[in-house]
Amino acid sequence: NNLQEKWLANRLEIVDKQSILAEDVSLISMVRRQTFRKLRQDYTSDVAQFEQIILEVDRFTTAADIAAMSTFFKIQQQKKEQMNALLEEQRQDLLEIQELAQLGSFYWDLTRSGKSHFSPNTLRIFELEKTSNLESFLMDVHPEDRERLSKAITDSFSNGGIYECEYRYERNAKRKTIWSRGSVQFENEKPVAIKGTVMDVTHRAELVQEIREKEEYLHQL
Repeated sequence: NNLQEKWLANRLEIVDKQSILAEDVSLISMVRRQTFRKLRQDYTSDVAQFEQIILEVDRFTTAADIAAMSTFFKIQQQKKEQMNALLEEQRQDLLEIQELAQLGSFYWDLTRSGKSHFSPNTLRIFELEKTSNLESFLMDVHPEDRERLSKAITDSFSNGGIYECEYRYERNAKRKTIWSRGSVQFENEKPVAIKGTVMDVTHRAELVQEIREKEEYLHQL
């Protein structure tokens, strides 16, 4: 075929190593074996010599196949390392963006499997050292906002799976105002997890409260 003719004429196209597939390695091995078989027929008609050539060809092609597959696996490992490095770079960029924007991300597992996790900035926002479960987290929400947040989450179980709420949060003698938006994940129509983002909007809330107090003062005047 055309590939075999190119191989015989040493005219195979040079390809980037990142483009090599397992099928390419197998195809080259097949073409090499077919070519040697054809050459054997023209080389000798002696049966003993023919068998000896077959053994030598088998040893050569086996060694070549092992070397080719070893190289292929090294290329795949390089691809994996490059992809992991790219993913880590993107993760670090995302964490930096979250810190600059006072944003955090979270994943709450509602099945008690222990898979819940917070991004580093979420832990900083909530003054936590490790991820908490939803029940214990709600205990740090301001009592006047706790029921409202809990209702927003519960309602999202049956209203499209999206919740959004702003609430006050108290921990380590500090009070913050938090904005949160999340998406509920379902399995067999049952909520199994919530993932979303949180933002520390304390400064904005303080400005709003200051404006309201000034408006009230002006109204009294």
